[in-house]
Amino acid sequence: MEHTGKGKGKWSNIARDYVYFDPKGKGKGKGKEYAIGHRYNGNIAGPIGEQTPSNVPSLSEEPITIFNIVHLEFPGTEECKLIKTVPYKTPVLSRYMHQPIKTLPTKAFLKSRLGLPETEITGKHQEVYLNALECIRLLIQSPYERVIQDRETAGWINCEGKFVLPHDQHLYTAPHSLPPDLARYGDLVRVLRLRPTVHTKYGPKQDVLEYITNDLYAWSFVKSTMRSYCFDKVSGSRFWNDQYVRPDTVSAKTLYSLHDHCPGMPVDLDVECEEMKLHPFVWNEIVNGPQGPKDKHPPINPDGSVKSMIEKGIIEDGDITTIETFLKELKPIQHRYEMLMENWPFEIGRYVLSLHVQRLILIAKTLRLYVEKVTKQLAAQALALAQSGGQNGAPNGNAPEQFRLDNSRDGGSQ
Repeated sequence: MEHTGKGKGKWSNIARDYVYFDPKGKGKGKGKEYAIGHRYNGNIAGPIGEQTPSNVPSLSEEPITIFNIVHLEFPGTEECKLIKTVPYKTPVLSRYMHQPIKTLPTKAFLKSRLGLPETEITGKHQEVYLNALECIRLLIQSPYERVIQDRETAGWINCEGKFVLPHDQHLYTAPHSLPPDLARYGDLVRVLRLRPTVHTKYGPKQDVLEYITNDLYAWSFVKSTMRSYCFDKVSGSRFWNDQYVRPDTVSAKTLYSLHDHCPGMPVDLDVECEEMKLHPFVWNEIVNGPQGPKDKHPPINPDGSVKSMIEKGIIEDGDITTIETFLKELKPIQHRYEMLMENWPFEIGRYVLSLHVQRLILIAKTLRLYVEKVTKQLAAQALALAQSGGQNGAPNGNAPEQFRLDNSRDGGSQ
């Protein structure tokens, strides 16, 4: 069969189980054969009917446990070894979690969340956090909205691991059905389901494969296997539906300040922030300058930010060597969070972690701006000294060293 698209070539079935693409023409790769899925000149030698093998683990009878809400909210059980979530707070007492929150949060509660004295907290702040806490309540309750289709019986199982009676199925608004092509995914079909169709501003979004947490196949294995052999993207678990707290309902800044109320987290950010001397809920280490008419966001004030970090104990002083050492130590910390995001199965946990990574990136960016600024000032002062041929006011006869000394004494403010 002739192929007439970009990178013209032909399909040839040169092996019983695989379909290959024979490229023609000039350049690198001429005359070579590429296995299924390899990109060549914009083409993908993709599946053709039933000739494409799944290349995923074949169906087995090995026992598997699909994690239910008891496993995930009370980790440490014998079955739940692959996933360890941390405890979280509820916005109201457990017995009221099925009822909408209507009472404004107190100023005492918001004091630490906003980093403001109670006298500066307004009714607007309380309304914003009332909405956020209600959205978090819906997030925590969302497992009770979902059911997954059982592969053996085609029945529906709720978050407690119980089969749902047919006359009760209408009570569940998030059915996760079996994918239509079961043979394509081999044994992994036991941990894959299709999300319900979501209606977005761009139209309906459907046929999204979602990973179901279990004790046999880890999220990282399923994701990499599907990507390598089936070319199908698998999304993380929405056991807790993160859609309730996305930016169109709760701002990222507000959600970050309530991260201890979010389920499905791999780490306790309270403890993590405390170890770095960061405020657990507020990004208060960065100082911004006045926003100009053309500025999309308030510009960073490097001097003020370094002074702020020194006052909070995040860095010891404003010396360039100290800051460069801190940046070197920050890099593996950020990488650890990025690896957690890559391998953690829950969408809500990955989303909150991404906000924390953004915070660390902003800290690093600010410190690099400061280092760049001071380095330029040192170079300019050294050049002026060389041109004057004298001490140029430096008491010790070394202008760059004197600038470093003065800079570290005043915390970096000029």
